[in-house]
Amino acid sequence: MLPHISYSQYNTYKCPRAWYLGKVRQAEEKQTWYIPIGSAVHNMIEDWVNPEVSFAGRDSIKVEDYFYPLITKQMQIEPDLSKWLAGGPEAAPITHEKALQRAQECFEKAVQELEDIDVWEVEYDASGRLPGLSVPVKAFVDIVGEHPKKGPIIIDWKTGSTKPGNFQLETYAALLKVPALGGNDHPFTEHGSLPFKGRYVMLAPGAPNTRYVDLSKVDPAEVGRKYQAVVERMQGKHYEAKAGFARPEMTVAAHINLAETAGADLHFGEPVIEWSETAGGVSVTTARGTYTAGQVVICPGAWAPALLAEFGIPITVERQVLYWFDPRGGTAPFEGHPIWIHEDSTGMQAYGFPAIDGPGGGVKVAFFRKGVVCTPETIDRTVRDGEISEMRDRVASVVPALDGPCLHSATCMYSNTPDAHFVIARHPDSENITVACGFSGHGFKFVPIVGEILADLAIDGVTGHPISLFDPKRLVTT
Repeated sequence: MLPHISYSQYNTYKCPRAWYLGKVRQAEEKQTWYIPIGSAVHNMIEDWVNPEVSFAGRDSIKVEDYFYPLITKQMQIEPDLSKWLAGGPEAAPITHEKALQRAQECFEKAVQELEDIDVWEVEYDASGRLPGLSVPVKAFVDIVGEHPKKGPIIIDWKTGSTKPGNFQLETYAALLKVPALGGNDHPFTEHGSLPFKGRYVMLAPGAPNTRYVDLSKVDPAEVGRKYQAVVERMQGKHYEAKAGFARPEMTVAAHINLAETAGADLHFGEPVIEWSETAGGVSVTTARGTYTAGQVVICPGAWAPALLAEFGIPITVERQVLYWFDPRGGTAPFEGHPIWIHEDSTGMQAYGFPAIDGPGGGVKVAFFRKGVVCTPETIDRTVRDGEISEMRDRVASVVPALDGPCLHSATCMYSNTPDAHFVIARHPDSENITVACGFSGHGFKFVPIVGEILADLAIDGVTGHPISLFDPKRLVTT
Protein backbone atom coordinates (compact mmCIF):
# COMPACT_ATOMS: atom_id res chain seq x y z
CA MET A 1 0.00 0.00 0.00
CA LEU A 2 1.34 3.41 -0.92
CA PRO A 3 1.85 5.66 2.13
CA HIS A 4 0.96 8.73 0.07
CA ILE A 5 1.03 10.16 -3.45
CA SER A 6 2.43 13.44 -4.73
CA TYR A 7 1.86 15.48 -7.86
CA SER A 8 5.27 14.38 -9.12
CA GLN A 9 4.29 10.72 -8.80
CA TYR A 10 0.94 11.42 -10.45
CA ASN A 11 2.53 13.29 -13.32
CA THR A 12 5.22 10.74 -14.10
CA TYR A 13 3.14 7.62 -13.54
CA LYS A 14 0.60 8.71 -16.14
CA CYS A 15 3.37 7.34 -18.35
CA PRO A 16 4.65 4.16 -16.61
CA ARG A 17 7.79 4.12 -18.74
CA ALA A 18 8.72 7.63 -17.56
CA TRP A 19 8.08 6.57 -13.98
CA TYR A 20 10.33 3.53 -14.24
CA LEU A 21 13.06 5.43 -16.07
CA GLY A 22 12.96 7.97 -13.24
CA LYS A 23 13.51 5.08 -10.85
CA VAL A 24 16.45 3.94 -12.95
CA ARG A 25 18.02 7.38 -12.77
CA GLN A 26 17.54 7.43 -9.01
CA ALA A 27 19.06 3.98 -8.69
CA GLU A 28 22.09 5.11 -10.66
CA GLU A 29 22.45 8.07 -8.27
CA LYS A 30 23.01 10.46 -11.14
CA GLN A 31 23.82 13.86 -9.70
CA THR A 32 22.53 16.95 -11.45
CA TRP A 33 23.18 20.65 -11.78
CA TYR A 34 19.52 21.64 -11.99
CA ILE A 35 18.54 20.27 -8.57
CA PRO A 36 20.96 22.50 -6.61
CA ILE A 37 19.84 25.44 -8.76
CA GLY A 38 16.20 24.92 -7.79
CA SER A 39 16.98 24.12 -4.16
CA ALA A 40 19.22 27.17 -3.76
CA VAL A 41 16.56 29.46 -5.23
CA HIS A 42 13.85 28.04 -2.97
CA ASN A 43 16.05 28.41 0.11
CA MET A 44 16.98 31.99 -0.75
CA ILE A 45 13.35 32.95 -1.30
CA GLU A 46 12.36 31.33 1.98
CA ASP A 47 14.93 33.39 3.85
CA TRP A 48 14.03 36.54 1.91
CA VAL A 49 10.40 36.50 3.06
CA ASN A 50 11.11 35.20 6.57
CA PRO A 51 10.53 38.09 9.02
CA GLU A 52 12.79 36.40 11.54
CA VAL A 53 15.78 36.62 9.22
CA SER A 54 17.37 40.07 9.19
CA PHE A 55 19.08 41.36 6.06
CA ALA A 56 20.72 44.70 5.32
CA GLY A 57 19.39 44.52 1.77
CA ARG A 58 18.95 42.34 -1.26
CA ASP A 59 22.70 42.13 -1.84
CA SER A 60 23.22 40.58 1.57
CA ILE A 61 21.80 37.25 0.30
CA LYS A 62 24.67 35.65 -1.56
CA VAL A 63 23.78 32.85 -3.96
CA GLU A 64 27.19 31.28 -3.32
CA ASP A 65 26.23 30.70 0.32
CA TYR A 66 23.25 28.59 -0.76
CA PHE A 67 24.48 26.99 -3.98
CA TYR A 68 27.94 25.69 -3.14
CA PRO A 69 26.98 23.74 0.02
CA LEU A 70 24.49 21.82 -2.13
CA ILE A 71 27.19 21.13 -4.70
CA THR A 72 29.55 19.94 -1.98
CA LYS A 73 26.89 17.56 -0.66
CA GLN A 74 26.33 16.06 -4.12
CA MET A 75 30.06 15.70 -4.66
CA GLN A 76 30.18 13.32 -1.71
CA ILE A 77 28.12 10.95 -3.87
CA GLU A 78 29.76 11.69 -7.25
CA PRO A 79 32.95 13.78 -7.13
CA ASP A 80 33.40 13.72 -10.92
CA LEU A 81 31.43 16.77 -12.07
CA SER A 82 31.65 15.68 -15.71
CA LYS A 83 29.26 12.84 -14.91
CA TRP A 84 26.53 15.12 -13.59
CA LEU A 85 23.40 15.66 -15.65
CA ALA A 86 23.31 19.19 -17.09
CA GLY A 87 20.41 21.36 -18.14
CA GLY A 88 20.31 23.69 -21.10
CA PRO A 89 21.31 23.02 -24.72
CA GLU A 90 23.94 20.39 -25.39
CA ALA A 91 26.23 22.96 -27.00
CA ALA A 92 26.05 25.26 -23.97
CA PRO A 93 25.16 23.19 -20.87
CA ILE A 94 24.31 24.98 -17.64
CA THR A 95 27.11 23.83 -15.36
CA HIS A 96 29.65 25.34 -12.95
CA GLU A 97 29.58 29.17 -13.16
CA LYS A 98 26.61 29.13 -15.53
CA ALA A 99 24.63 27.15 -12.99
CA LEU A 100 25.54 29.63 -10.26
CA GLN A 101 24.52 32.50 -12.54
CA ARG A 102 21.22 30.79 -13.35
CA ALA A 103 20.43 30.48 -9.64
CA GLN A 104 21.17 34.18 -9.15
CA GLU A 105 18.98 35.20 -12.11
CA CYS A 106 16.10 33.03 -10.92
CA PHE A 107 16.29 34.47 -7.42
CA GLU A 108 16.28 38.05 -8.67
CA LYS A 109 13.20 37.38 -10.79
CA ALA A 110 11.44 35.77 -7.82
CA VAL A 111 12.16 38.81 -5.65
CA GLN A 112 10.62 41.06 -8.30
CA GLU A 113 7.53 38.87 -8.34
CA LEU A 114 7.17 39.11 -4.56
CA GLU A 115 7.39 42.90 -4.35
CA ASP A 116 3.62 43.37 -4.65
CA ILE A 117 2.54 40.26 -2.75
CA ASP A 118 1.57 39.92 0.88
CA VAL A 119 3.16 36.55 1.65
CA TRP A 120 1.21 34.41 4.11
CA GLU A 121 3.14 31.14 3.92
CA VAL A 122 6.33 29.88 2.30
CA GLU A 123 6.77 26.17 1.49
CA TYR A 124 3.42 25.58 3.14
CA ASP A 125 2.60 21.96 3.96
CA ALA A 126 -0.82 21.54 2.35
CA SER A 127 -0.80 17.74 2.58
CA GLY A 128 -4.22 16.25 3.12
CA ARG A 129 -6.84 13.70 2.10
CA LEU A 130 -9.03 14.35 -0.91
CA PRO A 131 -12.50 12.80 -1.29
CA GLY A 132 -12.41 9.45 -3.04
CA LEU A 133 -8.65 9.05 -2.64
CA SER A 134 -7.38 6.13 -0.58
CA VAL A 135 -4.05 7.73 0.40
CA PRO A 136 -3.04 11.26 1.42
CA VAL A 137 -1.60 13.71 -1.07
CA LYS A 138 1.78 15.06 0.00
CA ALA A 139 2.18 18.66 -1.17
CA PHE A 140 4.17 21.77 -0.29
CA VAL A 141 3.04 25.08 -1.79
CA ASP A 142 5.87 27.48 -2.62
CA ILE A 143 3.93 30.68 -1.86
CA VAL A 144 0.48 31.30 -0.42
CA GLY A 145 -0.43 34.96 -0.14
CA GLU A 146 -2.48 37.86 -1.46
CA HIS A 147 -2.02 40.04 -4.51
CA PRO A 148 -3.46 43.57 -4.40
CA LYS A 149 -5.37 42.99 -7.65
CA LYS A 150 -5.72 39.22 -7.90
CA GLY A 151 -6.68 38.50 -4.31
CA PRO A 152 -5.66 35.21 -2.61
CA ILE A 153 -3.00 33.50 -4.70
CA ILE A 154 -0.93 30.35 -4.97
CA ILE A 155 2.51 30.57 -6.60
CA ASP A 156 4.70 27.72 -7.72
CA TRP A 157 8.27 28.52 -8.72
CA LYS A 158 9.67 26.90 -11.86
CA THR A 159 13.40 27.22 -12.58
CA GLY A 160 13.09 25.38 -15.90
CA SER A 161 11.78 26.66 -19.21
CA THR A 162 8.72 24.46 -19.75
CA LYS A 163 5.36 25.42 -18.31
CA PRO A 164 3.36 22.39 -17.10
CA GLY A 165 -0.39 22.03 -17.19
CA ASN A 166 -2.53 23.53 -14.44
CA PHE A 167 -3.21 20.31 -12.52
CA GLN A 168 -0.45 20.94 -9.98
CA LEU A 169 -2.02 24.27 -9.08
CA GLU A 170 -5.46 22.63 -9.03
CA THR A 171 -4.07 20.04 -6.61
CA TYR A 172 -2.93 22.77 -4.23
CA ALA A 173 -6.27 24.56 -4.46
CA ALA A 174 -8.16 21.32 -3.80
CA LEU A 175 -6.03 20.56 -0.74
CA LEU A 176 -6.61 24.03 0.66
CA LYS A 177 -10.37 23.37 0.48
CA VAL A 178 -10.18 20.31 2.73
CA PRO A 179 -8.82 19.92 6.27
CA ALA A 180 -5.11 19.44 6.77
CA LEU A 181 -3.82 15.99 7.72
CA GLY A 182 -4.11 16.88 11.38
CA GLY A 183 -7.84 17.53 10.93
CA ASN A 184 -7.70 21.30 11.33
CA ASP A 185 -8.62 23.94 8.76
CA HIS A 186 -5.74 25.70 7.08
CA PRO A 187 -5.05 28.92 9.01
CA PHE A 188 -5.84 31.29 6.15
CA THR A 189 -8.60 29.57 4.21
CA GLU A 190 -11.65 30.47 6.29
CA HIS A 191 -12.99 26.93 6.01
CA GLY A 192 -12.05 26.61 2.35
CA SER A 193 -13.97 29.63 1.13
CA LEU A 194 -11.07 31.69 -0.29
CA PRO A 195 -11.24 32.01 -4.11
CA PHE A 196 -7.62 31.32 -4.96
CA LYS A 197 -5.91 32.15 -8.20
CA GLY A 198 -2.73 30.35 -9.13
CA ARG A 199 0.31 30.95 -11.25
CA TYR A 200 3.53 29.26 -12.25
CA VAL A 201 6.30 31.84 -12.09
CA MET A 202 8.88 30.89 -14.71
CA LEU A 203 12.14 32.12 -13.25
CA ALA A 204 14.59 31.05 -15.96
CA PRO A 205 15.75 33.81 -18.34
CA GLY A 206 13.78 33.65 -21.55
CA ALA A 207 11.11 31.35 -20.10
CA PRO A 208 7.54 32.17 -21.19
CA ASN A 209 5.43 34.44 -19.02
CA THR A 210 2.35 32.88 -17.44
CA ARG A 211 -0.98 34.23 -16.28
CA TYR A 212 -2.96 33.63 -13.13
CA VAL A 213 -5.63 30.96 -13.50
CA ASP A 214 -8.90 30.87 -11.56
CA LEU A 215 -8.84 28.02 -9.04
CA SER A 216 -12.00 28.95 -7.16
CA LYS A 217 -14.11 26.28 -8.84
CA VAL A 218 -11.70 23.39 -8.42
CA ASP A 219 -13.60 20.34 -7.14
CA PRO A 220 -11.58 18.38 -4.54
CA ALA A 221 -13.59 15.24 -5.32
CA GLU A 222 -12.72 15.44 -9.02
CA VAL A 223 -9.04 15.98 -8.23
CA GLY A 224 -9.21 13.05 -5.81
CA ARG A 225 -10.69 10.79 -8.50
CA LYS A 226 -7.83 11.59 -10.87
CA TYR A 227 -5.25 10.75 -8.22
CA GLN A 228 -7.09 7.57 -7.25
CA ALA A 229 -6.96 6.34 -10.84
CA VAL A 230 -3.17 6.63 -10.74
CA VAL A 231 -2.94 5.08 -7.27
CA GLU A 232 -4.82 2.04 -8.50
CA ARG A 233 -2.40 1.71 -11.42
CA MET A 234 0.56 1.98 -9.05
CA GLN A 235 -0.70 -0.62 -6.58
CA GLY A 236 1.07 -3.92 -6.90
CA LYS A 237 4.01 -2.41 -8.73
CA HIS A 238 7.55 -3.21 -7.70
CA TYR A 239 10.83 -1.75 -8.86
CA GLU A 240 14.06 -3.58 -8.18
CA ALA A 241 16.98 -1.19 -8.62
CA LYS A 242 19.58 -3.96 -8.86
CA ALA A 243 17.73 -6.03 -11.46
CA GLY A 244 19.53 -6.81 -14.68
CA PHE A 245 19.81 -9.30 -17.49
CA ALA A 246 22.30 -11.81 -18.82
CA ARG A 247 23.21 -12.36 -22.45
CA PRO A 248 22.78 -16.14 -22.77
CA GLU A 249 25.17 -16.63 -25.67
CA MET A 250 27.95 -14.65 -24.02
CA THR A 251 27.29 -16.30 -20.65
CA VAL A 252 27.44 -19.80 -22.11
CA ALA A 253 30.60 -18.93 -24.05
CA ALA A 254 32.24 -17.60 -20.89
CA HIS A 255 31.47 -20.78 -18.96
CA ILE A 256 32.69 -22.96 -21.84
CA ASN A 257 35.94 -21.00 -22.03
CA LEU A 258 36.48 -21.35 -18.29
CA ALA A 259 35.79 -25.08 -18.46
CA GLU A 260 38.18 -25.57 -21.35
CA THR A 261 40.87 -23.55 -19.59
CA ALA A 262 40.43 -25.81 -16.57
CA GLY A 263 41.03 -28.86 -18.76
CA ALA A 264 37.53 -29.96 -19.71
CA ASP A 265 37.08 -32.05 -22.89
CA LEU A 266 34.14 -30.47 -24.73
CA HIS A 267 31.76 -32.34 -27.04
CA PHE A 268 28.97 -30.69 -29.07
CA GLY A 269 26.15 -31.99 -31.23
CA GLU A 270 26.41 -35.42 -29.69
CA PRO A 271 23.00 -36.79 -28.62
CA VAL A 272 22.92 -38.93 -25.49
CA ILE A 273 21.23 -42.27 -26.05
CA GLU A 274 21.44 -43.81 -22.60
CA TRP A 275 23.42 -43.97 -19.39
CA SER A 276 23.98 -46.78 -16.90
CA GLU A 277 25.91 -47.55 -13.77
CA THR A 278 29.10 -49.60 -13.95
CA ALA A 279 31.36 -51.13 -11.35
CA GLY A 280 33.61 -48.10 -11.41
CA GLY A 281 31.08 -45.34 -11.91
CA VAL A 282 28.80 -44.43 -14.83
CA SER A 283 28.76 -45.25 -18.53
CA VAL A 284 27.22 -42.78 -21.00
CA THR A 285 26.41 -43.82 -24.56
CA THR A 286 26.01 -41.17 -27.25
CA ALA A 287 25.58 -41.23 -31.01
CA ARG A 288 29.36 -41.20 -31.34
CA GLY A 289 30.56 -43.57 -28.66
CA THR A 290 30.61 -44.63 -25.03
CA TYR A 291 32.28 -42.76 -22.18
CA THR A 292 32.89 -43.73 -18.57
CA ALA A 293 33.37 -41.55 -15.53
CA GLY A 294 33.36 -41.75 -11.77
CA GLN A 295 30.63 -39.08 -11.51
CA VAL A 296 28.03 -37.85 -13.98
CA VAL A 297 25.93 -34.71 -13.79
CA ILE A 298 22.83 -34.94 -15.97
CA CYS A 299 21.21 -31.66 -17.07
CA PRO A 300 18.95 -32.81 -19.92
CA GLY A 301 16.65 -29.79 -20.27
CA ALA A 302 13.68 -30.60 -22.48
CA TRP A 303 14.92 -34.20 -22.86
CA ALA A 304 14.39 -34.85 -19.11
CA PRO A 305 11.05 -36.70 -19.40
CA ALA A 306 12.62 -39.35 -21.63
CA LEU A 307 16.15 -39.51 -20.23
CA LEU A 308 15.10 -39.49 -16.56
CA ALA A 309 11.90 -41.52 -16.83
CA GLU A 310 12.84 -43.72 -13.86
CA PHE A 311 12.63 -40.68 -11.57
CA GLY A 312 8.91 -40.36 -12.22
CA ILE A 313 9.21 -36.57 -12.12
CA PRO A 314 6.21 -34.90 -13.82
CA ILE A 315 7.96 -32.48 -16.14
CA THR A 316 5.94 -30.89 -18.96
CA VAL A 317 7.81 -29.48 -21.96
CA GLU A 318 6.22 -26.44 -23.58
CA ARG A 319 6.96 -24.52 -26.76
CA GLN A 320 7.59 -20.84 -26.07
CA VAL A 321 7.95 -18.00 -28.57
CA LEU A 322 10.26 -14.97 -28.35
CA TYR A 323 9.65 -11.83 -30.39
CA TRP A 324 11.71 -8.80 -31.39
CA PHE A 325 9.57 -5.77 -32.27
CA ASP A 326 10.76 -2.58 -33.93
CA PRO A 327 9.31 0.18 -31.71
CA ARG A 328 7.68 3.23 -33.21
CA GLY A 329 10.18 6.07 -32.93
CA GLY A 330 13.17 3.73 -33.02
CA THR A 331 15.08 1.81 -30.39
CA ALA A 332 16.96 4.75 -28.84
CA PRO A 333 14.38 5.40 -26.06
CA PHE A 334 14.56 1.72 -25.12
CA GLU A 335 18.33 1.48 -24.77
CA GLY A 336 18.15 2.46 -21.12
CA HIS A 337 14.71 0.98 -20.55
CA PRO A 338 14.27 -1.25 -17.50
CA ILE A 339 13.32 -4.88 -17.78
CA TRP A 340 9.60 -5.15 -17.14
CA ILE A 341 7.09 -7.86 -16.27
CA HIS A 342 3.35 -7.24 -16.45
CA GLU A 343 0.60 -9.54 -15.22
CA ASP A 344 -2.93 -9.01 -16.50
CA SER A 345 -6.21 -9.78 -14.75
CA THR A 346 -6.10 -13.41 -15.90
CA GLY A 347 -2.67 -13.96 -14.38
CA MET A 348 -0.91 -14.14 -17.75
CA GLN A 349 2.51 -12.48 -17.69
CA ALA A 350 4.36 -10.70 -20.47
CA TYR A 351 7.86 -9.31 -20.20
CA GLY A 352 10.36 -7.22 -22.13
CA PHE A 353 14.01 -6.21 -22.22
CA PRO A 354 15.95 -3.08 -23.10
CA ALA A 355 17.09 -2.61 -26.70
CA ILE A 356 20.52 -4.21 -26.44
CA ASP A 357 21.22 -5.17 -30.07
CA GLY A 358 21.55 -1.78 -31.72
CA PRO A 359 19.15 0.27 -33.91
CA GLY A 360 18.21 -2.71 -36.07
CA GLY A 361 17.92 -5.24 -33.29
CA GLY A 362 14.49 -4.34 -32.00
CA VAL A 363 13.14 -4.96 -28.50
CA LYS A 364 12.76 -8.51 -27.18
CA VAL A 365 9.39 -9.41 -25.59
CA ALA A 366 7.54 -12.62 -24.79
CA PHE A 367 4.78 -14.28 -22.82
CA PHE A 368 5.86 -16.20 -19.74
CA ARG A 369 4.66 -19.83 -19.68
CA LYS A 370 2.06 -19.41 -22.41
CA GLY A 371 3.05 -22.38 -24.49
CA VAL A 372 1.89 -25.52 -26.25
CA VAL A 373 2.93 -28.91 -24.88
CA CYS A 374 5.53 -30.54 -27.11
CA THR A 375 8.66 -32.67 -27.15
CA PRO A 376 12.06 -31.80 -28.62
CA GLU A 377 11.10 -33.95 -31.60
CA THR A 378 7.62 -32.49 -32.19
CA ILE A 379 8.11 -28.79 -31.45
CA ASP A 380 6.72 -26.49 -34.15
CA ARG A 381 9.45 -23.99 -35.02
CA THR A 382 7.21 -21.88 -37.27
CA VAL A 383 5.86 -18.67 -35.65
CA ARG A 384 2.55 -17.69 -37.18
CA ASP A 385 1.02 -14.28 -37.88
CA GLY A 386 -1.70 -14.81 -35.28
CA GLU A 387 0.91 -15.37 -32.56
CA ILE A 388 2.75 -12.19 -33.57
CA SER A 389 -0.48 -10.17 -33.52
CA GLU A 390 -1.43 -11.49 -30.09
CA MET A 391 1.99 -10.58 -28.70
CA ARG A 392 1.97 -7.14 -30.29
CA ASP A 393 -1.49 -6.32 -28.94
CA ARG A 394 -0.49 -7.36 -25.44
CA VAL A 395 2.78 -5.45 -25.19
CA ALA A 396 1.32 -2.38 -26.92
CA SER A 397 -1.32 -2.20 -24.20
CA VAL A 398 1.51 -1.79 -21.67
CA VAL A 399 4.20 -0.06 -23.74
CA PRO A 400 2.38 1.63 -26.67
CA ALA A 401 5.55 2.34 -28.64
CA LEU A 402 6.01 -1.41 -29.18
CA ASP A 403 3.10 -1.42 -31.61
CA GLY A 404 5.56 -1.90 -34.47
CA PRO A 405 6.57 -4.61 -36.93
CA CYS A 406 8.04 -7.88 -35.74
CA LEU A 407 11.63 -8.03 -36.95
CA HIS A 408 12.09 -11.69 -36.14
CA SER A 409 10.99 -14.41 -33.76
CA ALA A 410 12.30 -17.64 -32.32
CA THR A 411 11.07 -20.65 -30.40
CA CYS A 412 12.46 -22.35 -27.33
CA MET A 413 11.29 -24.92 -24.80
CA TYR A 414 10.44 -24.66 -21.11
CA SER A 415 10.69 -27.76 -18.92
CA ASN A 416 8.06 -27.07 -16.27
CA THR A 417 7.55 -28.80 -12.94
CA PRO A 418 4.08 -28.61 -11.33
CA ASP A 419 5.26 -26.07 -8.73
CA ALA A 420 7.71 -24.28 -11.09
CA HIS A 421 10.64 -25.05 -8.76
CA PHE A 422 13.79 -26.78 -9.91
CA VAL A 423 14.90 -30.37 -9.49
CA ILE A 424 18.45 -30.59 -8.10
CA ALA A 425 19.50 -33.75 -6.29
CA ARG A 426 21.64 -36.85 -6.16
CA HIS A 427 20.06 -39.83 -7.86
CA PRO A 428 18.08 -41.70 -5.17
CA ASP A 429 19.61 -45.02 -6.16
CA SER A 430 23.09 -43.97 -7.25
CA GLU A 431 25.72 -41.97 -5.45
CA ASN A 432 27.52 -41.43 -8.76
CA ILE A 433 24.79 -39.45 -10.52
CA THR A 434 23.56 -35.91 -9.90
CA VAL A 435 20.52 -34.49 -11.69
CA ALA A 436 19.43 -30.94 -12.47
CA CYS A 437 16.32 -30.26 -14.56
CA GLY A 438 12.82 -28.75 -14.55
CA PHE A 439 14.01 -25.14 -14.45
CA SER A 440 10.56 -23.99 -15.57
CA GLY A 441 11.62 -21.01 -17.64
CA HIS A 442 13.48 -19.13 -14.93
CA GLY A 443 16.64 -21.11 -14.30
CA PHE A 444 19.25 -19.43 -16.47
CA LYS A 445 19.88 -16.50 -14.15
CA PHE A 446 20.84 -19.02 -11.46
CA VAL A 447 23.50 -20.71 -13.59
CA PRO A 448 26.53 -19.77 -11.43
CA ILE A 449 25.03 -20.91 -8.14
CA VAL A 450 23.46 -24.03 -9.67
CA GLY A 451 26.84 -24.92 -11.12
CA GLU A 452 28.43 -24.52 -7.71
CA ILE A 453 25.80 -26.74 -6.12
CA LEU A 454 26.24 -29.44 -8.77
CA ALA A 455 30.01 -29.36 -8.33
CA ASP A 456 29.55 -29.78 -4.57
CA LEU A 457 27.22 -32.77 -5.03
CA ALA A 458 29.41 -34.46 -7.63
CA ILE A 459 32.68 -34.00 -5.72
CA ASP A 460 31.63 -34.10 -2.06
CA GLY A 461 28.20 -35.69 -2.19
CA VAL A 462 26.70 -32.76 -0.25
CA THR A 463 26.40 -29.01 -0.54
CA GLY A 464 26.26 -26.25 2.01
CA HIS A 465 23.53 -24.50 0.06
CA PRO A 466 19.89 -25.09 1.11
CA ILE A 467 18.41 -27.22 -1.67
CA SER A 468 15.58 -29.08 0.08
CA LEU A 469 13.12 -27.03 -1.99
CA PHE A 470 14.47 -28.77 -5.08
CA ASP A 471 14.14 -32.35 -3.85
CA PRO A 472 12.33 -34.38 -6.56
CA LYS A 473 10.52 -36.42 -3.89
CA ARG A 474 8.11 -33.49 -3.46
CA LEU A 475 6.80 -34.15 -6.98
CA VAL A 476 6.64 -37.93 -7.03
CA THR A 477 3.19 -39.17 -6.00
CA THR A 478 3.56 -42.89 -6.68
